[in-house]
Amino acid sequence: MRPSSRWREALDSVLALPSLWRLLLGRRPRPARLPIEFLPGDVGLLRRRRPGVLLLGDAAMRRRCLRALLEAELAHGTVTWLGGDEAELRALGPVVQREAQRGRLHALAWKPGAAEVLRERGEAWLLRELSACGLGRRELLVVDLMPPWLAGLPEHADPAPAVARAVAVLQGWGRLHAGAPVLALAPMLHGTQALLPLFERSTLPSLARLQTHGEQVHLEVLRWPEGAAGTVHDLGFGLVERSDGGWQADGGGVALDTHELVKASDARLVVTLPEALDGAAATPPGWQVCMGLTELVGASRYAVAATALLPYRSAEQLPALVDAVRSLRQAHPHALKIVVREVGSSMRYNQELALLRAGANTVLYRDTPFDGVQQALEELRHQIFSRRAPAGPAAEMLNDVAPDAVRGYLPLARFCDAAERMLERTEPLGMENCIVQLPLLAEVAHLDALAACKIGRDGDLVTADEQALWLFLFACRAPDVEATLKRMFTVPLAALFNQMRVRPEPDSVRRALDRLRRHAVDAVTDYSEALKAVQPARLEVSDSGFVALQPEGQETMPAALDELPAPPASPRAPERIQLRLRP
Repeated sequence: MRPSSRWREALDSVLALPSLWRLLLGRRPRPARLPIEFLPGDVGLLRRRRPGVLLLGDAAMRRRCLRALLEAELAHGTVTWLGGDEAELRALGPVVQREAQRGRLHALAWKPGAAEVLRERGEAWLLRELSACGLGRRELLVVDLMPPWLAGLPEHADPAPAVARAVAVLQGWGRLHAGAPVLALAPMLHGTQALLPLFERSTLPSLARLQTHGEQVHLEVLRWPEGAAGTVHDLGFGLVERSDGGWQADGGGVALDTHELVKASDARLVVTLPEALDGAAATPPGWQVCMGLTELVGASRYAVAATALLPYRSAEQLPALVDAVRSLRQAHPHALKIVVREVGSSMRYNQELALLRAGANTVLYRDTPFDGVQQALEELRHQIFSRRAPAGPAAEMLNDVAPDAVRGYLPLARFCDAAERMLERTEPLGMENCIVQLPLLAEVAHLDALAACKIGRDGDLVTADEQALWLFLFACRAPDVEATLKRMFTVPLAALFNQMRVRPEPDSVRRALDRLRRHAVDAVTDYSEALKAVQPARLEVSDSGFVALQPEGQETMPAALDELPAPPASPRAPERIQLRLRP
């Protein structure tokens, strides 16, 4: 080794200074990172012009993370920390205090009214003020992001505008402080309202959260830059504490949609209400029973991978239930399992869809016994919720899946208009609707068949053309059509119709409606007035189950239906399900 190199190494080790060329160029000796070792690739790396947000579970987690971060970064360069007061600086330990006394840590506190001043003077003004206090061009900036914008905001108030303003200011700092990274620390909750979904909707390139439950610390990386132009999404890491107080990743990370979170200490915890225990001899071990939805949401506040089991009793309870599911899923986007159990009336498919869109993992139907409920929860224990739940209020989610306030018989043209209106509104949600064609037996009159059809739900419609009855079944899946029709008609289907054709695909439904519209211009009978005078007693059922006018022994064979040729299309699931109906 050359003598000059030995002298330079000795000087660096004695004075703890970086090399002279690094001082002249103002470069940090190593890239800044989150205080977690062994994260793979560029995960955790803090980059210039790409500000990151790290959400922290509680005050203890924030203090621990901040101390590990500052100690690691101060060992290699100067740091400016905006957001801590003198008492908190003392709580971060002797190492951080000593570096602050030496001038290597510039610890600054937010003043009251900082948000208004920033709104008036802009992000650049604050950076100039920080530079006057010692912030260097190539110095890591750590910011407690939310205190100025959440100050004075009631706990029940919507924090979305405050988060949006804070994110805009952070992006401005990342653009203006281009020589070094900017890392923002933020809480996960404002009162009981989760902030993570609000940050997820932003365009911030780096977003993660660090939280603990019991002895387990877990890092969820929602998105993080990787390489020159890539991005890592939805990775979960179990963390192990090091002897120096920091953490290291336990493994290379697992995608959140398949991550089993086997180390989550509450994976077998079930939080529920008394009604959901219907059929249970006793409360199972490890289950926590709450006295209301509000208490259940509060009990799940710090859950990691627990299960929330919610009962569904009736449609009147649905808005509160959807709101509870939405709140739970916003606070716990991935690992928490949310299960709804029918214990009273059965919900309609569109009501089930509203709960699933709000964030429920699954719905357990009324005929599931309690031991089946326990088995289903065990199967869900390692499931991760990977969808993005909408952020709208519960009333809006229910309106999206609600039928129009119309039911029963409509003349042909009005039937087509109403069915197409509901189809267009619900198709983007993935809701299934069916149109059913029921060709009449030759000896059955249209009026008799219509009188036998008793529709009791909004969105279900019936009409008639020359040869058949047509029904539009709102929020009805193809396998459920036959059972629905059996409940809807007061006599056996085989007594009125010779076959049934079901069209569950939206394109097939549209073609059927187009065909019916063409028929509507002809002189098709409107049965509206005639149905008002029809009495149900007109249809008498014989001992064999057939309508009395049905000739005994006549076989009901499928009859061909005239249909316009459909345009050629790519292969897809069958559009029609044909079932032959027999006595």
